Amino acid sequence: MSGRKFPASVRMRNRSEIREVFTQGRFRPLGPIGAKYLRTSHPECRFLVTVKKNVGNAPVRNRIKRLLREGLRHHRRDFEIPHDICLMVTRPPKLPLEFGYVNGLINQLAEDLNHHPQTISSVSQND
Repeated sequence: MSGRKFPASVRMRNRSEIREVFTQGRFRPLGPIGAKYLRTSHPECRFLVTVKKNVGNAPVRNRIKRLLREGLRHHRRDFEIPHDICLMVTRPPKLPLEFGYVNGLINQLAEDLNHHPQTISSVSQND
């Protein structure tokens, strides 16, 4: 079960790196979830999960974030080519999100990024 962790090393936390993904990255819609991604020189994929306040109250937003993180935890090793990936929910889903559905969307994203590699972008080391 050690391969199914979601350690701090795979979470994006640096503001300048997050900004770079949002400004230079590509967008991929995944139903109610949007994904911005950018090829990176890091040894493995790093992730950011964000849910806007207009999606619902705190318990609703937290449940969505938990579902996304759990899906990433299960499929983290499926991303063969390292990318910085920001998953975001900006509008309330029409139906409540279920784990199986979210899991399938993240699996689809992994397959798409593995089959359509992007050129490596130089990651700035400045803050």
